[in-house]
Amino acid sequence: MAARDLYLFCYDVASPRRWRRVHVLLASYRVSGQKSVFECLMTPSERDACIAQLKETIDSTEDRVHVLALDPRLPREGWGTGRPYDGGPLVVA
Repeated sequence: MAARDLYLFCYDVASPRRWRRVHVLLASYRVSGQKSVFECLMTPSERDACIAQLKETIDSTEDRVHVLALDPRLPREGWGTGRPYDGGPLVVA
């Protein structure tokens, strides 16, 4: 089984229909996040497949998607009501 890495997906999609499709796709991988920023645990092949789907879904003249690989060695900080992923069981349906 391939190792999963943590990625940060941020998106700004102009069309409500496209926004919903992007949101549903990324929500299937997320371990944390809200609104238009998700932390996702993915294998390299899942990441590549997700990015390919995102490229087919968005309109590159109106929409933006940013994908950042998060370094697990660096400390994470957060404030507010969100809860960081604790590394517990993960099910990707």
